[in-house]
Amino acid sequence: MSGTGNKRGRRLSANKTSNKTKKPRSSSAAAAAGTQSIAAAFLRTDEQKQESLQKLYTGKYILLKASAIYGGKSKVPSGEENYLFKYSVSEVEDDTSASIDYTGKYIVEGGQEWKSYPALDESDYSEDHALYNKYLGVVNKRRNDQADVERKRDEEEKRSAIDDVSDIQRKIIVEEKVAPYDVLLAEFEPAGEPKQHVVKNGPDAGKVTQKQEWKHKHSSYTFTWFIPPDKTKFQRGKLWNVARTIVKNQSSGYIRLTGILKLDRKAPVDDDGADVVKYAREEDMERRVLAVIFALSCKTPLTVFGDIYFRNYTMSLDPKHKPPHNLEVNQIIEVLIDGAMLEFTKIVEEQRKLLRFGFICLSTDFVTDASRRESFGVILLDLVANKYDMNNGLTLFMSTETARKITNQLLSGIPELDILEYPANFERFTKPKTIPNVVGWMDESTVCVKTKPSDFSQMTSDGAGNAIGSVLELEVQTRTSRSNDVELGICIAHQSERAGGYASGTQEYAEPVNLELGEILNKSRGIQVRMNRAPSRMDVYKNIQKKNQRDPPLAPKPANDTRWNGRHDETQRANIIMGDLSLALKELLSPDGDDYDLLTLDEMRAGNIDRLSYTAEDKMVLRQFEAAAKDAKAFSMFTQKKGNTNSYLLFEVQLVLTNSRRDSFTMPSDISHSTLLSDLRKRKAGAVLVVDGDPSDYDGDDFEEVVQMDDRIKIYREYYAKDLARRLEMDKNRLPPAYTHLTLLNVMFGLEPTIVGSGLMSRIQYRNARNALLKAIQDELDAKNPVVLNLSGDENSLDGNMSDVENENYRHAKKELVTFERYKMQCYLPQLNFTKSISAEDDKGRLITVGYGPVRTPGKDLQSGRNIANYLDASGLFDPLRFFRDHKGTFPNLFIIVQRE
Repeated sequence: MSGTGNKRGRRLSANKTSNKTKKPRSSSAAAAAGTQSIAAAFLRTDEQKQESLQKLYTGKYILLKASAIYGGKSKVPSGEENYLFKYSVSEVEDDTSASIDYTGKYIVEGGQEWKSYPALDESDYSEDHALYNKYLGVVNKRRNDQADVERKRDEEEKRSAIDDVSDIQRKIIVEEKVAPYDVLLAEFEPAGEPKQHVVKNGPDAGKVTQKQEWKHKHSSYTFTWFIPPDKTKFQRGKLWNVARTIVKNQSSGYIRLTGILKLDRKAPVDDDGADVVKYAREEDMERRVLAVIFALSCKTPLTVFGDIYFRNYTMSLDPKHKPPHNLEVNQIIEVLIDGAMLEFTKIVEEQRKLLRFGFICLSTDFVTDASRRESFGVILLDLVANKYDMNNGLTLFMSTETARKITNQLLSGIPELDILEYPANFERFTKPKTIPNVVGWMDESTVCVKTKPSDFSQMTSDGAGNAIGSVLELEVQTRTSRSNDVELGICIAHQSERAGGYASGTQEYAEPVNLELGEILNKSRGIQVRMNRAPSRMDVYKNIQKKNQRDPPLAPKPANDTRWNGRHDETQRANIIMGDLSLALKELLSPDGDDYDLLTLDEMRAGNIDRLSYTAEDKMVLRQFEAAAKDAKAFSMFTQKKGNTNSYLLFEVQLVLTNSRRDSFTMPSDISHSTLLSDLRKRKAGAVLVVDGDPSDYDGDDFEEVVQMDDRIKIYREYYAKDLARRLEMDKNRLPPAYTHLTLLNVMFGLEPTIVGSGLMSRIQYRNARNALLKAIQDELDAKNPVVLNLSGDENSLDGNMSDVENENYRHAKKELVTFERYKMQCYLPQLNFTKSISAEDDKGRLITVGYGPVRTPGKDLQSGRNIANYLDASGLFDPLRFFRDHKGTFPNLFIIVQRE
């Protein structure tokens, strides 16, 4: 790109003609060529390579130094030593050369936008050069300052993460899927390549093995790790000893290693360094009683036994046994349960005085221990209660009475309202699970925590017939001892699962549908079960994954029938590993394979393995099913979330119904057959558009492919939406109050035009829901004050002319509701970046959208001086409890209603 003539002429001529770069001379050009070579390595043909390079680089801009333009620093004219010149790539010739066009002299301002400066006369070059240097200095300082801020933040996050043990607790205790050794291994990393090692001494002298340098991620500790002779893996004991050494030295990150050692029941330090204290009986008992406070420290109280700090505490009770022997553990649990039960009864009594009735939701379920085949029953009671922040960092539910006694231990005396989920009972159920036995067990369990029949507003169960019947029977038996109605229901996640099982043809019904889809899904499950449960088959599969360098290696994942979203999860796994799984099946079903005898004689003669492996049709149907069932899974997962989700239940129901009724959906790309990718989970989301119609009628520019929806998938989507709507009573004019009350009390859904226009409710559903909410407010007023009739008229009348009668409580109820509705006006609502939404055109042709997502722009402050944006969490979910607590002076009755709901 060097040339003759003066500086101005050379640059102007470059603007009119293309200049071809030969071998890259500058560092920028060399880097670009290197990138091209890497990209080209993954392409199979010259045509594909050329096309890819053209798409990747044509139109892109590059900056070249003056030394590269003029062919060396010595040839650069005076004053242009630090100039940068901008060129655009017009055409890529091959992977080593390209044509570029001169664009102009540019500088970067703020690191974001290109700022162009007009052509200057020869005399203006020094001034322009100074201007460039000025801006370059500003840009560099801004970038360096930002880099310093990010570096300091990263260092602070790293320091905090070093001592954070929450992920260790979650992996080992909560998920129970990761062995302590694997968690420990993740705390270290290789510090060099494996090397050969010759054993010099001992019985294995002369044998060749391997060694490798490793280091602790959070400290400077390094060590050499050896693979024993005739072995293929490192010595595990070495890693445990290294961990003990780091703990003993209290090097950076030793707290995490201590947690792992204790969870694996290994001494955190060597025996000679142990510092163990045996507490006196009186002090020990006091420690146990104080531990009762843990029982109400979370929404699922008994998870305290999985807490790492609590486990450390139980281990310290008796240093001879790690963990304490069974008798000691039983005594601790008895104290905890008794203390928690006593505290819970106090909370219930306080809430009963405030809310009077209908403030507890009862849920029941039965589970079976997979190994011992024993049945366990659980009863959960949910209610709104006060939660306090403690000085030691804990957050605890407790009664007002208890809070007053321990004021010195509280961070502040101001509680937050939250949902307390208390296990009234969790025990082995030895009797036959008949309705009388289950009802007696439920009644006994609720009486123990001193609840009354009128305390319950809702009773739910799983989808089992005996559980449903038991809840119905309990409701009937308690009718005479309560004045309020109790809403009966089946777990919504179970309802969704039942609807999905019906629509996919995988569950038995009197009038089944979609049996063809069910056959494919059941076939896929059978393949995964057959593969997963036979070590010899898994060895074949693992060898294929090893050959293809899969990282991480993924095994088949057959799901249990009773597990929510099991069909979706196992189908998703089958699609991810489909390539390796198909190769393993082909090898196993070959004449030399272990499963060849599973074929019939006809199949052997024809070489047909379709019955026991995946066909091309199976693969496409399974991919479409995974994508089509994704919304059902998301809905089930939402119903199991805690936090500010209750007021979005109706929205989520309408969202899954709306998505299931669309004429198209997207599915991930299929990379399972690729031998270039190690992590098969990294599929491109939304890469393929699936349409109900002719693919040629759709614009596929944004997709890798447009395919036609399989008829079996159409049936699945249609029947899932129909059956779920029927089960949840979404087609009725009067929706259940469990859906509507909190929906109307969620300010983010706005007023009638928004709720009806978006499709959240029909007009008649909205008006019935509003009337039901108005009645609930009036019922609260009627309970507090007798009904007063306002009679106005001529006092001299002999009642020949009756006056209008007005119910004062109704008037006050209407005023409170209308006042609240003014808070829902659009000017007060923040603008959101929707992550989930539903939209529809109203009768005026306007597109109305409701949903949730992070706040983009806050709305105006309310009349109370508060802003609605402050009541949204990071996901954009509205917190009605906090909102009505802060406005209970304005909406006293709605505050009571929202706590019941």
